Amino acid sequence: MSEILRDFGVNVATDPELAMRFSTDPNAELDRVHLTTEERTILLERDSARLRELLGAPRKGNANVVLKKKKKKGIKKKGTRKPAARKMARVRRAR
Repeated sequence: MSEILRDFGVNVATDPELAMRFSTDPNAELDRVHLTTEERTILLERDSARLRELLGAPRKGNANVVLKKKKKKGIKKKGTRKPAARKMARVRRAR
């Protein structure tokens, strides 16, 4: 499986603007990424069975397990809490 294909799938699924551009003009968006001819054909034909096979996903069920981006271990992002959660944490610490 191509990491580029997996990343492109994740990006299309999570970025509404990219999803809109891909649905409007798939060839233009596919020109921006370096996919193999086979991968490109599968996406253009919207062949979900072949895409699942290529990604190593089960024939039936959810492919989200395959499409999730790999997390880098040991790196935590600061400030990922929602603003209300940060405020509540400050209130708890002040008590």
